[in-house]
Amino acid sequence: MNKKVIIVLFSILAVIFIAILLANNKNKEVILECNSTVTLVDGESSLRYIFHGKGNTVSSQELFVKMFIDDEERLNSYNEIIKDNSLCKNIVINNNFISYECFYDLSTSKYYEDLENKDGNLLFSVIKEEFEKDNYICSYK
Repeated sequence: MNKKVIIVLFSILAVIFIAILLANNKNKEVILECNSTVTLVDGESSLRYIFHGKGNTVSSQELFVKMFIDDEERLNSYNEIIKDNSLCKNIVINNNFISYECFYDLSTSKYYEDLENKDGNLLFSVIKEEFEKDNYICSYK
C-alpha cells in the first residue's frame, strides 16, 4: 500500500475515535463537590454544594449546611425560615447547631442565571471557577 493511503486511513480512524470519545463525554454523568467553612449568622458553618449534570452542563444542585448558632432565639428563627422552604428537608436541630439539605433543579430554575452561557446552559467549569473565587474547595467526583 501507498504511504499516503495508510496515513489517510489512520487519520480517518483517529477522527472517528475522537468523535466517539466526545459523544460519550456529552452523556457522561458528572459530579462536582464544593466545600467551605464560613461564618454565617454569627457562627461557624459548613457548606457543601454538590452539582450534578452531564458533559459540562450542570442540571441540579444539592446543598448541605451545618450551622453553629449559640443564640437559641436565632437558631429557632433560622429553623422557621428553612422549614418553610419546600426545597429543603432533613432539618436537624441539636443544642447549638442546625443542619439541613436542599435540592435545586437548575435546568428549570434560573438560580445562577448570571453565570449561564449564551445558550442558557450552566457549565461546570464556570461554577467551579466562581465557587473557588469564594474560597470553596471544589473537586470532581
